[in-house]
Amino acid sequence: ASYPRVVGRVYTVVPDGQGGWYIGGQFTHVGGQPRANLAHIVADGSVSAWAPNPDQQVWTILLVGDTVFVGGDFNFVRGEPRAHLAALSPSSSAPLSWTCDVNSRVTALVASGPTLYVGGWFALVAGQPRSYVAAVDVASGTPMPWQVDLDDQVKALALQDTTLYIGGFFSSANGEFRRCLAAVGT
Repeated sequence: ASYPRVVGRVYTVVPDGQGGWYIGGQFTHVGGQPRANLAHIVADGSVSAWAPNPDQQVWTILLVGDTVFVGGDFNFVRGEPRAHLAALSPSSSAPLSWTCDVNSRVTALVASGPTLYVGGWFALVAGQPRSYVAAVDVASGTPMPWQVDLDDQVKALALQDTTLYIGGFFSSANGEFRRCLAAVGT
């Protein structure tokens, strides 16, 4: 009862580290405030002024230090071009200068140190071939040489030590049979 009403669907929720939450999905309003697909609910349950308003749905959010990474189906964030992956400041609604355009839906994000792992339905990351999963530099958005050969979409990523767990619709990873779940080295 203390949380604001969302008009639409919420696909992802991430704590903000201060008792509040970032929410993403396919929605138009949160707590009576116009918020397109991405919003910040503060610890007291109110909706902050933070409103990046991506033009399409958000599937995943990841907070890394003072950056909010978001992935989804969008092509614009607050009117600025950001194809399916964007970096935002938690104190400003404008996207950061960081760019790493992806050619299709981003559904999963996880980070370790200087590396952001990205999963989804894509074939290109920053113009470089990367099928369904990629590693990019957190600071620059540049794709890293690390690659995994998957034959279908990624829906989830989890990291433990130096092992990346990948979940999705694939049946092979690096040429070996791995139905829907694979563990690969980072």
